[in-house]
Amino acid sequence: MIISFFKFKINRLALLIALSLVLNVSTAFGQSAANKTKVAGIDPKSIDLTQPTLFLVPYSHLDDVWRWAYPQVIRDFLKLTLDDNFAAFEKYPDYVFNWSGASRYQMIKEYYPEKYEELKQWVAAGRWYPSGSSWVENDVNVPSSEANIRQLLMGTQFFQNEFGKESREFMLPDCFGFPYSLPSILNHCGIRGFSTQKLTWESANGIPFNVGRWVGPDGKSVIAALNAGDYSRPHKTVYSTDKATLERLEKNKQISGLPIDYYYMGGGDKNNADRGGAVQKSSLENLKKSKETQGPIRVIAGKADLMFNAISNEQAKNLPTWNSELQLIKHSTGVLTSQAYTKKINRDAELLADASERAAVSALLLTGSAYPYKALNNAWGLMLRNQFHDNLPGTSIPKVYEHSWNDGIIALNQFAGAYKDAIGALAQTLNTDVAGVPVLVFNPLSIARKDNVEAFIPDALANAESIAVFNNKGSEVPSQITTGFDGKRRILFQSELPPVGAVIYSLREAKSQIKNSDLVVKNDYLENKNYQVKIDENGNISSIFDKHLGKEILEKPVQLEFGENFPDTKPAWRIYWKDVKKPARSVAANPISVKVVENGPLRIAIEVVRENEGSRITQRIQLSGGADGSRVETVNQVDWKSRGALLKAAFHFTASAPEATYNLGLGTIKRGNRTEKQYEVSHHSWFDLTDKSGDFGVSILSGAKYGSDKVDDNTLRLTLIHGPDTKESVQEVLDDGTMSEMRWQDWGRHEFSYALTSHKADWRKAKTQWEAMRFEQRPAAFEVPKHNGNASSFSLLKISNDQVNIQALKMAEDGSGVVLRMQELNGQACNDVKLTAALPIVAADVLDGVERSLNTKLATKKGTLSLNFEPYELKTIRLKLSGAKAELATTQPLALNYDIDIFSYNSYREDGYDDRNPRSEGHRGTMDGTGRTYPAEMIDDKVQVGNVTFSIGTRKDGEYNAVASLGQTIELPKGTKVLHILAAADVDSDVIFKAGGKEFPLTIGGWTGYMGSWDNREFEGFVAELSYSMRNNLKTIHPAFIRNQRIAWAASHHHLPAGDALYEYSYLFAYRLEIPENATSITLPNSRFVRIVAMSVGDEGNATALQSSFEDLQRDEAFKKRFELPLNR
Repeated sequence: MIISFFKFKINRLALLIALSLVLNVSTAFGQSAANKTKVAGIDPKSIDLTQPTLFLVPYSHLDDVWRWAYPQVIRDFLKLTLDDNFAAFEKYPDYVFNWSGASRYQMIKEYYPEKYEELKQWVAAGRWYPSGSSWVENDVNVPSSEANIRQLLMGTQFFQNEFGKESREFMLPDCFGFPYSLPSILNHCGIRGFSTQKLTWESANGIPFNVGRWVGPDGKSVIAALNAGDYSRPHKTVYSTDKATLERLEKNKQISGLPIDYYYMGGGDKNNADRGGAVQKSSLENLKKSKETQGPIRVIAGKADLMFNAISNEQAKNLPTWNSELQLIKHSTGVLTSQAYTKKINRDAELLADASERAAVSALLLTGSAYPYKALNNAWGLMLRNQFHDNLPGTSIPKVYEHSWNDGIIALNQFAGAYKDAIGALAQTLNTDVAGVPVLVFNPLSIARKDNVEAFIPDALANAESIAVFNNKGSEVPSQITTGFDGKRRILFQSELPPVGAVIYSLREAKSQIKNSDLVVKNDYLENKNYQVKIDENGNISSIFDKHLGKEILEKPVQLEFGENFPDTKPAWRIYWKDVKKPARSVAANPISVKVVENGPLRIAIEVVRENEGSRITQRIQLSGGADGSRVETVNQVDWKSRGALLKAAFHFTASAPEATYNLGLGTIKRGNRTEKQYEVSHHSWFDLTDKSGDFGVSILSGAKYGSDKVDDNTLRLTLIHGPDTKESVQEVLDDGTMSEMRWQDWGRHEFSYALTSHKADWRKAKTQWEAMRFEQRPAAFEVPKHNGNASSFSLLKISNDQVNIQALKMAEDGSGVVLRMQELNGQACNDVKLTAALPIVAADVLDGVERSLNTKLATKKGTLSLNFEPYELKTIRLKLSGAKAELATTQPLALNYDIDIFSYNSYREDGYDDRNPRSEGHRGTMDGTGRTYPAEMIDDKVQVGNVTFSIGTRKDGEYNAVASLGQTIELPKGTKVLHILAAADVDSDVIFKAGGKEFPLTIGGWTGYMGSWDNREFEGFVAELSYSMRNNLKTIHPAFIRNQRIAWAASHHHLPAGDALYEYSYLFAYRLEIPENATSITLPNSRFVRIVAMSVGDEGNATALQSSFEDLQRDEAFKKRFELPLNR
C-alpha cells in the first residue's frame, strides 16, 4: 500500500515537472513591494516652452499579438516587462516608465496577482505611468467611431478605478494609418494629445509637422506629435548639447512658435522591440548624461502627456494644423480587408452591442430589470481586445485567430444573452396574448422604420406549410417563407416599428390572404416599384434602371474581378500599386447555374453560382417590396481557395465625377481618383458617387467591407477578399517581411452582403447614412410567452430631426443616469432638435466621451430637451428619467448538497485533485477527473445572468462546491414554475433532466475549449510558437463550428496542478427549464462528469431569439470536400 501510494506521488511529480516547462508555475517572483522610491511629479505649467525643450517618453512596445499569441505574451512578455522595469526602477531612481493598454493590465491582474499589487505601488510612487488612455493600442481604421470611443472609455475607466490615474494622451506608435475622424473622437473623449511614429512608413501625405494641431471633420482638434521617432532605436545622443537636436527644435519654433519636440524612448533591440520589457540600458545611461550635462536644451523624461499638458490653449492656437487623414501608401491598404471573417465578426459585435445596450436600458427604465453591467463590459472588453492593431487588421500568425475568433464568439454570446434577457423582461409588460405565436420585434435605430424582418421559424410552426403574420392591430402584413444558404427555413415579413422600440406580431399557421405585389422576377430580370434589374449571360448585373429618376445607373455590367496580388513584402498589410493598376487577370463568368430562388410578395431573388480560379462564388441578387425596396442587394457566399488574387466588385456608373464621398463613421471625406500615393482607401458602411451635375448619384452600402478604389470618374471597386501570394520563407527568426503562411490567410467560406442605392441630388438628400444603418442594423425578432398586458408596443426615445442620430444609448458606468451619445450626420448645423422619452426627463447634463462631467446642465421643458448641433458634432449627455425602480433579481437560489470540488486558488491549484476519496471515486475531485479546476479568484459569490441570480458555493481549500450528476433527485420549492441551472461538463454532453413526468433533453456544454471557430488552417510538421515567417505547408482546413450554449461566466484560463493553462478558457453555462405544474423535484441525468454548480428558481421573463450571428458558421459536406487534400497550390 505504501509502495503503491509512493508510485502515485512520483507519477504526479513527473507530471508537475513536465507541465512546469510550458505553464506559468509561479506568481510570486520579484522582491518586496515596500518602500518604493518616489519621483516628484513635474507641474506642466511650470515648464517654459519658449526655451528649447525635448520631451522623452520612456516606453516599451508590446504587440499583444503578432508573430506570437496570447499564451507566450502572458508567460514571457508580460513577466519580462514587469521584472525588467522593477529592476530598472531600483537602478535608476529618476526613471519613469509609460505603458499603455488597459487590457494588458487586466491580464497581469488575472495571471500575476501578487506582482500586480507591486505594480500598483510603483504607479502610486510615480514611477510607472498607465499611459495611452485606451483598452489596447487599437486599429483605428476599421472599428466604428463608437468602438473607438469605447476603447478610450474602458481604458480610462480601468486606469481610474485600479490606480486612481488617467492620461490625457493617446499613443499609437505602431498603427497602420489614421482616419480624419480620429482627432474629433479624441477631442470628444477629453484627450489633449496624440502621438505616433508610423508616418515614417511612407505616409501618403508626408509628415505635416513634428508638433502641431490635427483637426477633424467637426472642427475639433488635438495636439499631435507626428514624428516621435523609432521606439526600437537606442538613444545614444546626449541631447542637452546635441547640435542636430537643437537645429530640429529651432526649425519647429519657426513653424509653431515653440522650440519643442517629443520622442519615444523604447525598449528591446532590432529583433525584439515589439515584446515589451524596459527601456534599453544604453538609452537610460545617455538620459542620465543628458540630465547631468549643461547645455542649451532642457531634456525632460516623464509622463506621456506632459508636453501636451504643458502647451497652453493660446500656444496651441498658433501651432501648424493638418485637416485631413493620415494614411500610409502601402501599409494602410491590405489591412482593410485581410482576415475578412475577423472583420465581419467584429462588425457583428459592434451592431449587437449597440442593440443589446438599447434593449437593456429600455428594460431597466420600463420594467426595473437589472442592467447587465458585467456581462456587457466583459463582452466589450473581448471585442475591443480583438481590435488590437495586429489582430483586427489581419497581420498575425494563424494561432492568434483561433483565440480571436473564440473571443469574438464569446463576446457575441454575451451580447446576445443580454439582448435576449432584456427583451424577455420587456415582453412581460406588453400584451402578448395573441392568436398563434407571439413575436416581439425590436428596432434599435432612433428612427421609425417600415423594414422587413427575417426570422427563424418558431418551433411550434416548424412543420407548417404556410404561415401568415399579423401586426399588433390584428391586420395581416406581407410575408413569405424563405431559405438561407444554411438550408434553414425562415419567415420574412414586413414590419412597422417606432424608434428605439418594439411591436408585438403574431405568426399563425395559415395561408396568407395578401396576393398583391409589385415584385416581378424571371430568370434574368427583377423589378420592384423602384428598379428594373437585368442579369446577363455571365451572371452579372448588367442593368439597373431607376424608375423614379428615369435613368440607367450602370454604364456596363457589375463584375467580380480577380486582380494580380503579389506584394513585395508584408503581404497581409499591403496591396501594391503595381498590381492594382493592372487590368483584372480574370472575371467571374460562365455560371454553373442561374435560377430564381425567391418569388414572394415581399422579396425576389436570383441565385448565380460561378467558379473561378479555384473559388466557388454564389450570389443572390435581391429586390424587396416596401421600404427595403430602395436597394439592390447582393448576398454572397464565397468558398475562397484562390492564391495571389485580389477580389473586387467593380461598379461602372453612369454618374461621373472626379471625387467620391466616403463615410468615416464620424464625418465624411472626399477623395479623387486613385494615384500611386493613394489607391486603396478606407471607409465605413458606405461611399457615394454623385454626378458632377449634382442631379443624381449612387451609394454603395458595403457592410463589413472597408477598402475600395476609385479607378476613374465613374468606376468604383469594393474590395471583398485580399488573398496575397508570397515569397517562399527560408527562415523564421528574423522579420524579413515574407510571412509565407499569409498566402492562405482567407481560405474558407465567407458570407457577406453589399447593396446599391441610387438617388436624386446628393447623399444628404438621399439619406444614405440611414440607408446604410437600416441595411446593417436589422430589426430583431424574438419569440415571447403569452400573457395579458396593457400595450402591444413601446418607444423609449424620439428625436425630432433625422439629421441627428443616437449613436449610443447605455447606462453610465457609475450608475448615475442614462448616457446618450448623438451625432450630426450631414455636416450641416441644425438647431432646436427635440429629444423626448417615454418617461419624463427630470435632469440632463453634458459629459465627454469617457463620461467625465463637463459641468454643463441642460434645461428641460415639460420633459423635453432642445439641442443645437454644429456640423458633424458629437454630443454626449446624461439623462435622469423617472423610471421603474431597479430590481436586483427575480429568482431565488436553491441550496445544494455539494459533493465535489471543482475550484482552486492560485495558492493551492491541486485543491480539487484531492486524495480524500478512494481512487475509485477520484472523479469526485476536479472538474473533469484530470486535475483541472476553475480559477477561484475569477468568480464572485454570485453569478448574475440577466435577472437570474446563482449563488456559488465556498471555494475554500478542501471544500466541496458542485454536484456530480449521478441520477439523484433534488427537491424543488412548492410552486416552482421555472428552474435555472448553472452547469458544465467535461465535454459537450447530451443528457436528460426529468421533472413532473416530463423529460428535458439538454446539451451541457464542455467547460473548456473553443466556443466556436471559423475555418481553421492546420499546417504540416512542427509549428513554432514564435515565427516571423512560417515555413510550414498547409495540411488541411478544419471546417467552422459553433457551440450554442449560453455562457453565464467565463475566465481566460483554468488551473492545472502545476499552474495556469494560459488563455485556455473555462466556462459555466446557464439553462432554463419550465417545470410542469405540481412537480416537486428534478431528477438529474446519470452523467458523472456533468457538474451542477448552482440552481435558482423563479420566472425572470423569457425570450427566444429568432436570428443568430453564427448562421455563417454552418458547413456542409460540399464544403468539406472542396477543402480536402491536396491543398497546396
